[in-house]
Amino acid sequence: ALPISAKNNNPVSKFLNHAQITFWEEFGYLKVTDLVTGQDCDEVVALMCNVLAIDINNPSSWYPGHDQLQGMMLMRYQDEAIVKIRNNEKIRQVFAQLYDNNVLYPNTEKLSYNPPENNHYRFMGSPLHWDMDFNRGPKYYIQGLV
Repeated sequence: ALPISAKNNNPVSKFLNHAQITFWEEFGYLKVTDLVTGQDCDEVVALMCNVLAIDINNPSSWYPGHDQLQGMMLMRYQDEAIVKIRNNEKIRQVFAQLYDNNVLYPNTEKLSYNPPENNHYRFMGSPLHWDMDFNRGPKYYIQGLV
């Protein structure tokens, strides 16, 4: 979620507790649980299984070759299941509190698919991943992974 430059004058709700904010300020990350319902997560899993022709109960189907898979990134940006999570009010409140701003724009991002490693499959991503342009330097930009 990205804030715009103008700040909304409405007070930001205090969704996170003092211990979470202290941890954020000290370590720069948070793990916040129970923001998304199991049903909403299951709907995204079902979408991914449908697109990739995966049978969740058949591990041999978990390693497909597919034209929408680029490494571990599944090139799906829009679907009702994705929009539900993108518009999740609890997630919005976490970002609003961390940005101290109620004006947020959820980012449209692709899905990620990472099946378990085995003798034939290894993690497709890099061990260290930076989502910043080192030519511009660090900015206050928060990312979340659901």
